[in-house]
Amino acid sequence: MNHTILTFEGKEFKAKFGLAVIGNTVKHLELELQEFFQLFAKNLPLVAAPLMYNSLKKGTADFNYTIDQVEDMIDEDGGLTSPQLVKFIEAFTASITTEQKTELEGKKKAPVKK
Repeated sequence: MNHTILTFEGKEFKAKFGLAVIGNTVKHLELELQEFFQLFAKNLPLVAAPLMYNSLKKGTADFNYTIDQVEDMIDEDGGLTSPQLVKFIEAFTASITTEQKTELEGKKKAPVKK
């Protein structure tokens, strides 16, 4: 499972990525998986805080924050231009891309019939 370290309010948090994080976020937002990725691509502010919340909750053992508090941490760090949000989104996107590449590389091409 991939992860990154984020720093808010002088504290370090481990943000993990993976199926459980995506699944919990989709469940929280009451979306279908495809809808989640569409919102992620087109309207990131709607999914950023819940996604980061679930990622931090999964990765940080003593994480006792609410989604509202995570939103506040992002806002206090610069909102949409927050360096920690940018780092998180880049790492999350890379984790998805890596998983997709691995799946594609693992599949063998069917032989071409002549």
